Amino acid sequence: MTSLKELVSKRLRSRVTYSPLDVYVDEVFRHKGIINLATGSPSTSLMPLKELSDAVREVVDSCSNEAFTYPPPLGIKELRHELKTFAKELGVNVEGYDLIIGAGALHIIDLIGKVLLDENDCVIVEEPTYIEAIMPLKFYTNYIDTLPLDEGSNYSKLNLKNIDRVCSNAKVFYTIPTSQNPTGVTYDEHTRNDIIRHMKDRNIVMVEDDTYRSIFRTNYEPIINKCVKYGIRCIYLSSLSKILTPSLRLAYALIPKELTEFFAEASFLNLPLSTLAMYVVLIMIKKGVLFKRISHLSKIFESRLKALKDSLTEYLSDRALWNDDAYGMYLLIRIPGVDTEKLFWRSLKEGVGFVPGHVFFLKREVRDTLRLSIAFEDEERIVEGVKRISKALKDLT
Repeated sequence: MTSLKELVSKRLRSRVTYSPLDVYVDEVFRHKGIINLATGSPSTSLMPLKELSDAVREVVDSCSNEAFTYPPPLGIKELRHELKTFAKELGVNVEGYDLIIGAGALHIIDLIGKVLLDENDCVIVEEPTYIEAIMPLKFYTNYIDTLPLDEGSNYSKLNLKNIDRVCSNAKVFYTIPTSQNPTGVTYDEHTRNDIIRHMKDRNIVMVEDDTYRSIFRTNYEPIINKCVKYGIRCIYLSSLSKILTPSLRLAYALIPKELTEFFAEASFLNLPLSTLAMYVVLIMIKKGVLFKRISHLSKIFESRLKALKDSLTEYLSDRALWNDDAYGMYLLIRIPGVDTEKLFWRSLKEGVGFVPGHVFFLKREVRDTLRLSIAFEDEERIVEGVKRISKALKDLT
């Protein structure tokens, strides 16, 4: 008799693996009391636990039938309206778009794959990039091509000079132009205009992942605004995970109205949304919690980022390189000549964890980078973490 493993679909076996990013994050969490510069998930100390508790109680006490039934495929209408207003207040051009709600950003990316991608279609992504966002797309197509961020600029500049050599029939371009994960880079106006110039004559859909704009404010307008101006089709994606809590599993996207029915049909295949969670978020928005959280978190993460950069200057400036203009939840560090996989294991012994940078590269073999996150630890522990990485580096080399 054939083993059950042999009955697993070839598509799943050939295209889907357990997240290489989570392998390292899980390993760090396995070490109790460790300084965690690996995870992108905020600690519970940053989460609005009282406001969440109050909102849940209000939903339950209301005994509203709507809150305890199956979810509509694109989210409850009132919350969709509130989130569209929220996006507009962030400076996003929402005209001509419908807003849909997803059970986290990866759910929406999976819907994009379902709706747009056929077996032989090509997807363009930056490199390095947030690898977990690419994994759902790989289930639908074999063809992922990359636009590199330049190593010589410490991965702060997107290299578009060879874009004509990148798959000419690409259907989707996934980009994180603001506070990019893993580099923390925010593309300047020149780069944003350059992206538009190269994409406007392609039969392509831009997917702008703008998850960090609300916390890390920038003067550069979203890519979607330029897409509207130049007639480029765009999907705008964002999430409330960092603002409220990842456990609510709530993200949203602006999609062209002509695609709405297709996204609804695709969402009907599994209906992962939580009606209860959507009503909890709706109450928190109406009570002004969302904007209070944004103001609060912006100050906290700005202070943490400064502590990270200052400690890098103090403890690692003689060995490491980084983009000092990076402004986001993450910073990609390069230590020439050092295999950061080995440094990872040595650092665990010193009581600090990070993510080796090679997991964020799809095509290039890059072994000398690491990603540091400010999501979980406070300033004092961030500084101590960098100090311990410095010690591990000296012991290793």
